[in-house]
This record gives sequence, C-alpha cells and structure tokens, in this order.
Amino acid sequence: MSKRRSYGWVSFLTIFLVVIICRLSWLQLISTPSAAWLEQDIDLVSQAQDQQDREYVIDSGRGDIWDRRGRVLSGEPDWRLVVFPMTDEQVQHHRTPLEQIGVLISYPQEEWMKWVSENNQPQAVRLPSDSDPIALAEEIVQEIKELHVPGVYVLKADDRLNSKRLARQVLGQVVRSPSLVQAKHQEELDNGQYHLQSLIGVRGLEASFEPILHGGKERSLQYIVDGKGQSVNGLEAKEKVWLAEEPHSPQQVYTSLDRDIQEVVERTLEKEQIAEGAVVVQEIKSGDIVGMGSRPAVDETVLNEEINPWDNRAVMEATPGSIFKTVIAVAALDTGLVRLEDRFHCKGDLGRYGLTDSKHGELSFAEGYAKSCNIVFAQLAEQLGADEIEKYAEKLGLGQPILWRGNFYHEKEFQQLPGEQKGLIFASQTAKHEKGVLAQTGIGQRDVKMTPVQAVNMVSALFHGGQTITPRVVREVRTIDGETSFAFPRQALKTEEPISKTALQQVQTLMKDVVQTGTGMALKEATWSLAGKTGTAQIGVDKDRYNKWFVGYGPTDSPRYAVSVVVNSVEESDDPRHLRVFKEVMDQIAQLEKKWVEAEKKVKQAEAKKKDSLGKEKGEE
Repeated sequence: MSKRRSYGWVSFLTIFLVVIICRLSWLQLISTPSAAWLEQDIDLVSQAQDQQDREYVIDSGRGDIWDRRGRVLSGEPDWRLVVFPMTDEQVQHHRTPLEQIGVLISYPQEEWMKWVSENNQPQAVRLPSDSDPIALAEEIVQEIKELHVPGVYVLKADDRLNSKRLARQVLGQVVRSPSLVQAKHQEELDNGQYHLQSLIGVRGLEASFEPILHGGKERSLQYIVDGKGQSVNGLEAKEKVWLAEEPHSPQQVYTSLDRDIQEVVERTLEKEQIAEGAVVVQEIKSGDIVGMGSRPAVDETVLNEEINPWDNRAVMEATPGSIFKTVIAVAALDTGLVRLEDRFHCKGDLGRYGLTDSKHGELSFAEGYAKSCNIVFAQLAEQLGADEIEKYAEKLGLGQPILWRGNFYHEKEFQQLPGEQKGLIFASQTAKHEKGVLAQTGIGQRDVKMTPVQAVNMVSALFHGGQTITPRVVREVRTIDGETSFAFPRQALKTEEPISKTALQQVQTLMKDVVQTGTGMALKEATWSLAGKTGTAQIGVDKDRYNKWFVGYGPTDSPRYAVSVVVNSVEESDDPRHLRVFKEVMDQIAQLEKKWVEAEKKVKQAEAKKKDSLGKEKGEE
C-alpha cells in the first residue's frame, strides 16, 4: 500500500512538471506573437527583453500631425539636445562643461543643473516655459559636441514619443510591438510595408490614422538599463535604423485643434491641479473641436491602478448631474409642457423617492434652471416620460458616439478618434417608465452618462437651428507635397423633427441667467459675458464623491466658443475648480483673439505696404 502511494505521488509530480513545462513552452514559442489582454496584445518575449534594452526614438519615420493653423503638433525633425540620467558623481565630475551647455541653450543656470541632477530618463531638453524641446542652431550643435560630455547627445530628432507633448491623449501612443504588428498588420507585413519591429499607433489619432501616418524607416538610440529600469550612463548608446522592405511616403494629418487654445487648456488643468478630468473647447460656427485636454497627464505617476493616464477622459462617459437638466429644459419648452414664467414651489423635497434640494421657495421655471432646483426638473421629467427624454437626448447628440465618422480609407464606419464612449440615458434593465426612475433621470443621476465631448456639443447644438453637428477632430489629410488627398466634410445628425428655434433661443437665455443670478455667478467677472450650466453628480457606492461640471458658451453677444469642463471624483461637493477652469479658459481665449486680430492686422498692413512699394517701382519704370 505504501509502495502504491509512493508511485502515485511520483506520477502526480511527473504529470505536474510536464504540465508546467508545456505551459512555459507554449508561452515562449506559441502564444508570444498573439497573446491578448483586453484590446492590446502583449509580446511576452519583448516585454522580458525590455527589462534590459531600451531605446530613444530619434526619428519615427511617421507623417506629421498638424494644428488648424499649420503648426506641427507631433514633432518635426530638428537638432535636439538629448540628456541621459546622471549620478551625482557624474554631474559633479562634468559640472563645468554642463554649465557651459546651459549657457549655450539659454537655460537659467540654477534650474538647468537641478534639471540635469533630477532627470530620470533619456529625453530632449525643453525650457521650463515651453512645451516643445529646444531646437538648436547649427553653430551651437558643434560647440556642444566638442564638449564631449558622456550621456549628452545632439541628434536630429523629431521627439515624437515624448510624453510631455501637447494633446498627448488626442495624438495618441506609438509603440514597438512585434505581436501587435502581426495581429493588426499582417497583410502589410507580408507585402513588405511593415517589419516586425515597426513603430505603430495604438491610441488616439496615431492609431486611427496608422495606415496614413506609417512610413517604414525609423532611427533609434538603443541603451542599457539596470535592474531598476534606470539607464546605465557611461555605456555608449548605439544608433539603429529600422527599414521596411517597401517603405512608402507617409501622409500628413491636419487636425481642427488650435495649438494656442490647446496650451491654454493644458496649462489651466495643471494650474488648478486637476487630478482627473477633462476640458473640451468647440468652435460653435464650424462645430470643430479646437481644444481637448485630459487628466491625469500621461507622464504623471498615478497611484490608483484603475486609472490609465493614456485614457482620454474627454471622450469617456461620466455621471453629468444637473447639466442634463438642459435636455429636460429643451424638451419641456419644445413640447409646450412649460413656459419660462410658469411657477413652481421648490420646498426642499419632492415628498417621494428621497429627492431633496435647497429650499428656494416659489420660483419661475427660468429661476428653477438658474438655481438648479432638483424638484422642478424631477417633476418635469415625470411629465415628459422616458420616451420624450430619450428622443430629445438623442436630438442633442447624447446616448451615441458624436465625433465624425464615415467612409474613409477602406472603412465605411471610420471614426476619427478611437475610444469614444456613447454615454447612456436609461440602462437596458431599468424600468424607465417608473416615476422614481424618471425623477432621478431628470436631474442627471440614476443611469445617465455623458462625455465632455457630448456635453460641449449639446451647447453648440443650441446655435445651429435645430441641427446637431458631429464634430471633427481632423479636417483633412494631405500628401507629403501638401496636396489634399481627403477632406472630411462637415456633418450633422439626421433629425426628422428639428428642435424649434424658439426653444433653443430660450435655453440660451436660461444659460445667461445661470451666470447672472444663479449657480454660475462666480463667472460674472470674466473678460467676456458668459453663459452656461453647472452640474454636481454624486458618484460611488456610498455617494461620497462628486463629478463637478460646467458647460457653457461665450461671448454671449456673439457666441463663438462652447466649453465643457468636468472635474472627476472630488471629495467636496462645493469644490469650485470647474468654474475656475471654465473662466480661465474663456479669459485666455479672449486674450488670444485679441492677439490674432492684431497679428492679422499687421500681415495685411505688410501686404499693403509691399503692394504699394511694387506699384511705385513699376511707376518709376
């Protein structure tokens, strides 16, 4: 019996070891090229290799991504100063030539040496006030090279992969992953346009426009890291060129973003220390998105493992709270259910469903919107019913992807910006006709979800005569020679029964009242006269955290921009940063408009002067 038990244990251990060996072999030899986790393949072999070998991409070989004024957002080749991490001993040993470099690049000396000491990854140097790395003049390039400081390189680089670039989540992420190349680009791999080590876009515009942006030739600087992932300075980095068998000329993507406005958005988010949130700026006339910022930034250390900094929160849904009252207001006014002067009694609670609010007393519908009375909008939602609420939410672009999509580059349903969530009005399992559900829905709680892009577009819809625009993030694609190869036409949602202009104009007025007499009075001192709607949504299992929203437009006398702001998951219900961010962004855009007008005036004066001068020369002849 004992011998039989021993044989049993031996057999069990043998089978166990065989299973383990087979599993490891499968991971090493079979699963590696196509292992998938969520939507992204993980190349296990490359992941292991990456523990030792790293690279700084000198030239991505990809097409450029531009703003609406013809300024590069993705980075263009220029002479860059690339500095590797240094130990304190190395900094001290090379202090004199390092200080000389600081002088050459006009970097404040004390800040420069501090930056060098604290730098923890190979990166192109930028001045503290700039978002782009320093572009070096030819004579400075040679002077720096002659100083021969280990770990300091002068390279002709596009710096495309730098995480500190503007609009990082919009532009997206580029990675080198053999498994992803095989999974997503096998045909191009077979015909020689890609190789296994090709850089490919996996997020944002880099992903959606991958076939357009991909070139085929890349240059990188490879280096060694230690067990902690830190680059080992002093060991010479080696340059490597990756070349596809059949490289082709990449094309250029021209976005609707405005670099100046994008800088304003990101600077404001940083100034207000927004840990999680988003800002979207839309040009009302065109419907184009001209600014889009998301936090956390991709280069931030995030303590919550559930938060991915690469996720673009501008296209991610969140509970909207009272900004959804705008939908109820549009529906109630358009159907004739309510008039601006109709009276309500906001007594502090509805008497059912546990719905409460401040005691505003008797007020008109217009005052109820301005003061954001929950009781008013819960009652109206009950009277409208689920079908009407859904119908008007859809007319305003909610509950569906709203960004431009259509026929482009072999795709009938091409979407310019991947990852856009569609939001929600009623969940499928919800008994949406129950009055308690309707009451909670009417104040933007329960199942309701909205993205900041939908929120800003809802505001712009008030100015398009009943049409709801599907905003563009990209305007056109051009060849390397500057010829337009594809222009994305303006689009609007197809609506059989447009919202009446009267109802839309009345809601515009309601939004003005919010700032003049209601919950947005903190905006009365703004440069422009502004209008909008506040929103505070209770979230979390214990309803102890809040999404703080503000959506609105300005200037009110000539509306040109709509802006949505959300500060996600804050601890205090009276956190005022959503209002401060909205005001700061609008104030800065007002300043930019003055600058643009002055610049345009100078250009016209210069052209007129040149024309006059040419006329005189011809006259003299």
